[in-house]
Amino acid sequence: DAQLSNGVGFNFRTVPNDSLSSNTPYSHIVTSVDGTNSIGTQGLRVNDFILSINDENVEYLNHEQLEDKLRRINNSET
Repeated sequence: DAQLSNGVGFNFRTVPNDSLSSNTPYSHIVTSVDGTNSIGTQGLRVNDFILSINDENVEYLNHEQLEDKLRRINNSET
């Protein structure tokens, strides 16, 4: 799990999609949500899939790339 201690407000894990039925390389799954309702976490629940952020597909990003993207977005909103 990603431990995003910089105030993003949730943790997630990344699972490679090895299945032939999937057209995308990764699935990002929410594993916990901070109960303080941080910016961007409203309505987010454990086991939700992260498909896009700000209308940008993130299914082609690996775990580290998605962490970096979330940190950049969080830093620009604070």
